[in-house]
Amino acid sequence: MTITNSRLSSRSPAERFAFFVLAAYLWAGVLLAGYFYEAVFLPANALLCLAVALFLRNGSLSRSISRTRAWIVAVLLLLALYWLSVFYAADVEAAVVEASRLSGLLPVLLLFSSLPEEAAAKFIRQWAWAGSFLVLWGWALHLFRNGRLESTFGYANALAALLAVGCWIAVAAYREHHGKIYLALAAVQAIGLIQTGSRAVIPLFVIGSLAMLFMGRSSAVNRRRPVWLSLAAAAVPVAAAAVLIASDNIRQRFSELGWNAPEFVLRRMYWADGWSLFSGHWLFGLGAGGWETAHPNRYFVRFVHQFYLQTALDVGIVGLLVLGLLIVWPLVRYAKSGIRKPLPLLAVLLLLVHAAFDLDLIFPLCSALLFVLLDWTGRPAGHDSSAAPASPPLRGFRTAAICACLAATIGFGWLAAGYGMKSAAMRLAASDPAEAIHWMRQSARLMPWTHSAHFQLAKLYQSEALRTGSAGYKLMALEEMDSALRALPHYSVYVHWSDTLKAMDIKAK
Repeated sequence: MTITNSRLSSRSPAERFAFFVLAAYLWAGVLLAGYFYEAVFLPANALLCLAVALFLRNGSLSRSISRTRAWIVAVLLLLALYWLSVFYAADVEAAVVEASRLSGLLPVLLLFSSLPEEAAAKFIRQWAWAGSFLVLWGWALHLFRNGRLESTFGYANALAALLAVGCWIAVAAYREHHGKIYLALAAVQAIGLIQTGSRAVIPLFVIGSLAMLFMGRSSAVNRRRPVWLSLAAAAVPVAAAAVLIASDNIRQRFSELGWNAPEFVLRRMYWADGWSLFSGHWLFGLGAGGWETAHPNRYFVRFVHQFYLQTALDVGIVGLLVLGLLIVWPLVRYAKSGIRKPLPLLAVLLLLVHAAFDLDLIFPLCSALLFVLLDWTGRPAGHDSSAAPASPPLRGFRTAAICACLAATIGFGWLAAGYGMKSAAMRLAASDPAEAIHWMRQSARLMPWTHSAHFQLAKLYQSEALRTGSAGYKLMALEEMDSALRALPHYSVYVHWSDTLKAMDIKAK
């Protein structure tokens, strides 16, 4: 990949707008846990859809996606499968949430595909700065858990994947721009990566760094700067190895790595149960989010910790094949191009391999990084969307697309309001139970299909019953539990909680 300096001022207002929206999405996601939570990614989706509507209003669509039209259609097909799964899902609320989680990809890809080569490269470089910020922010606020750096993400392995890619981006930027600041960014992210203690990402990163060194040997940059290229590409794995040797905590984690390591034993159990469920629902899956309520009740885990199995459980073999098409298509274009772009290829491979062992692609910011890199991998060298001929759009297509974006904005805004009220209620539960109950009721009214709001209401009423000794609160808690159970009658968590409520002895105070 060639990352070149450019100024956006010479570009069209639509292209500058697309770049600004993407940069804002990236930096907001860095601060907001990678958009993992519903109360965060739903309003982000609403704003992204509104941004695309404004972008389409300028008539830039036909030129910007002419190169990726078939790929965008495949993304739409995957999203359609997720939304259709709502109608047969084991858990309707979870299906709506997971379909919404994935839906943010489409506006991100539409906007990224509109960027010319220089602006797209500038956006890619933003990830190196974002990764360094995550590390520095984590150091400043001591955002560690069990000795592992998590920063704002709250999950070390997802942070590790982002830092590994960000480090490679920084090395490539230094290699091609000779800006020493990028070496500093690479060093910061390499140290942060080691501090995550990720036993999967770190070995993949070291292997990929060595591969980058050998794959880049024939590039023009390497012929001009062979020493700097070698040092820049090799410094990161050497530094990583040095930190591994020096850190007792990290060395202990790696010494526990093996087939029978406790963490791996648990994941093998999840995967075995997941494949068992998939065998009975192989064509269209359980519906998005179905694993959470359908897995065996001897443990509780929201995700199966295997992205491809998660997709198969959500939307079956049909969805898995569409996902495979989305991944293979750009890689085939890359292979046919005959141009060596080691950075995007290695970054994509790292994310895809690690997704087979973990859930980092559940974070919308991480999945956005993967698909942006896939688009970049399949982009021909020298491609400039602003120079591409604009194919005439179908009559009324632009108007229909704008209306669809506005409808999506309203829909995601509605969901954001509902989950925002729920999130606010949960924050108020300890300090102001009455206000928490009010907002949780509003959330349940706004989303009639929800069961989690009724469950949370039952917990709030139970707490009030225990605090006040009022049997009335117990009755209200039982009513809310009945509402939750009507949505998920066999969900073991709800069944157990309902039984506990019924057996609860309320003593008047």
